[in-house]
Amino acid sequence: MSGNPNSAVGKLMDRIFPVMPDFFRMICDQCDVAVRATTKFVEFMESSSEEALNEIRALEKEADEIKSRNVEALYKAFATPMDREDILRAIQTLDYVINYTKITAREMGALHFDSDKYILEMAVLLKSGVESLQRGYGKLGSNPALADEDATFARNAERKMEQTYRRALVQLYDKEAHLKLLASKGEATPADAMEMTLDIFRTREIYRDMYDAADQLLEASRVLHDIVVKIA
Repeated sequence: MSGNPNSAVGKLMDRIFPVMPDFFRMICDQCDVAVRATTKFVEFMESSSEEALNEIRALEKEADEIKSRNVEALYKAFATPMDREDILRAIQTLDYVINYTKITAREMGALHFDSDKYILEMAVLLKSGVESLQRGYGKLGSNPALADEDATFARNAERKMEQTYRRALVQLYDKEAHLKLLASKGEATPADAMEMTLDIFRTREIYRDMYDAADQLLEASRVLHDIVVKIA
């Protein structure tokens, strides 16, 4: 008979003070999907395969579902292990990174554009940065002070992406190289020049997508750093 009152009290306390969701684990779930998405993104850059593109789309949809679940849990939570705003920023920035894998891959497919060495290099760096975030968020629940090193690794990956982006633009707008390419065609026609111009525009569009993805990686690394500063 004595167990029933205790059970009733326990249920009442749970209603007044609900069990706090494991936000550390929930954000790690997003990190896991982000790693899978960027891994598939690199594969797409290497192969331009329709299968890889479809998997990226599926992973982006899975990520959206996890984000929605996490945001709902955040709004309903009575208490959180860190600032609510920081949890929301973590959820959003990770989702934005994943979104850019789909956006870039989709645009490349629509433009019938194959990756070049710069795009592939940036994709590999994006994956490396996301893996650093995964490691960092995985440490928050047990040893948060160590996670700042991972935030730094992610920031460094973003800086390298930006450096690659700058090198890519220098190559893209190399006038002499374009003139030599046209000359190599013998009797170059206006159509040849137009096709080259369109190629430049298409390439510039994809480079810009990768630059924007790097921006989202940088913001995600800042969120992780801010959380570490507050809870370590």
